[in-house]
Amino acid sequence: MRVFYLFLLLFLFSTIGFAQDRYFYDLNGFEDSTGTSQLFYRFYDQEVIDCIDFDGNTSASDVTQNHIYHFDSDSTEDAIFLKDYYRSIPDCDFIHYQTGKFIFPTNNPDSVLTFSGQFGGLFGGWTVNLALSSGPYLGYINPMGLFSDPETKHVIITTPIYDLVVKSNKSTDIYKKSFIYDSKDSIWSTIETMYDIPDSLLLDFTITGIHTSNPGTYVGLRDSFFVVSNDFGKTFSDSVNIHFEDWMLNESTTIKNTYFLSDSTMYLVFDHYYNPQYRNQSTQLVYQIRKLQGTLTFIDIGKQVYPFQFYPDLDIEGHFYFSRHDSLFQSIDSGKNRTLLHVFGNEITGLYKKPGSDLLFVLTQDKLLQYDLSSESIIDLRSVPVSLETDKNTHDSFSLYQNYPNPFNPSTVIGYQLPVNSKVTLKVFDILGREVALLVNEQQPAGSHEVTFDATHLSSGVYFYRLEVGEMMEYRTMLFIK
Repeated sequence: MRVFYLFLLLFLFSTIGFAQDRYFYDLNGFEDSTGTSQLFYRFYDQEVIDCIDFDGNTSASDVTQNHIYHFDSDSTEDAIFLKDYYRSIPDCDFIHYQTGKFIFPTNNPDSVLTFSGQFGGLFGGWTVNLALSSGPYLGYINPMGLFSDPETKHVIITTPIYDLVVKSNKSTDIYKKSFIYDSKDSIWSTIETMYDIPDSLLLDFTITGIHTSNPGTYVGLRDSFFVVSNDFGKTFSDSVNIHFEDWMLNESTTIKNTYFLSDSTMYLVFDHYYNPQYRNQSTQLVYQIRKLQGTLTFIDIGKQVYPFQFYPDLDIEGHFYFSRHDSLFQSIDSGKNRTLLHVFGNEITGLYKKPGSDLLFVLTQDKLLQYDLSSESIIDLRSVPVSLETDKNTHDSFSLYQNYPNPFNPSTVIGYQLPVNSKVTLKVFDILGREVALLVNEQQPAGSHEVTFDATHLSSGVYFYRLEVGEMMEYRTMLFIK
């Protein structure tokens, strides 16, 4: 199965603060072909270090890790799955590699489809990439949703509700769009920015979910309506008026999921960070959409239970689990009543119910737990480690130096230092994020290395070069002047 990578930049020179230094949050899961629960969660860790700039001045700098870990419930293996970090590099510059939303089109970890942002210095923007080949540059956007259509094999990307104008016409700006990405479609070779996307690839509503069992069924938001399409988003077969307050859908809100319990019932869930600085301080907006006597109805479940975390029981309609702070609750009547199941003693930051069983996986700020709903027994699967020294030292394990001369014409030298024998890739990109040169792609011994980059065939402008050593990478920018 090919692995798709969607690269994005959130915002240049942004910084993120957190309420506490280390914690687990954002639990996701699925059942693989063997019935094993594959769990994914984030582990945030922060350290403050000193860095020295060009003038020899010392200042404090954050080194943060927000990696996504993969826990296999059968083998109990637990390891970093997707990288996410922010750290300083020589001269007090910085590099930020960020992983956003991710999905698994075939319920296999190898099929991961993800938004990933990587930037530093002057680099900005996001591109669509398939495996190792670069795709089109699509500008500064922060997609709200990411979906895979099992029928067409297309990727559906939902753009932010209020933060992005996908297309403009003479009379008005068109908001609330989704678009279709198919790497095999030759039209993508002609698309350089978001504004180049043709109308044929745009869907005129904010998609929040795709029904995997009913081919062609897309659901989402259009103006003040929740809509259903049964022809791959082309027209609407059903709708219901909804009432969202402005604060609910803004830059602090992303689509968590639309859970389809049956052809007549679904739950629409958003993650809402009430303080965007603190990613572990969040609540969830939950809405139940049901079809009763041929008419769609809309119920704001969130206003009934005020969940911090929510997960429906996909086996029994009307049953779901939710948390408030460190307390876990269950409702068996769509939120009208609730029962306290357990108090875990630490903030609950994620839930996942294994289908067809009594097992509920509970993520708190310091533990990943397996909670048996029948026996009420609890198994500790993973705890926040005492230190991450090995992973943090990886940050300092290699160095990428500024090219010289800089500015240059037509060639320049790029140097770097390796502490151990490593697989090394060194690439050059233009300001649009398109790869223009592959300088190194081989195993290299420890020590100092240099390579010459000749830009004779390129236009004057800013370029950036990326060094990948194992799973880590760094960027630098350079200026070519003819």
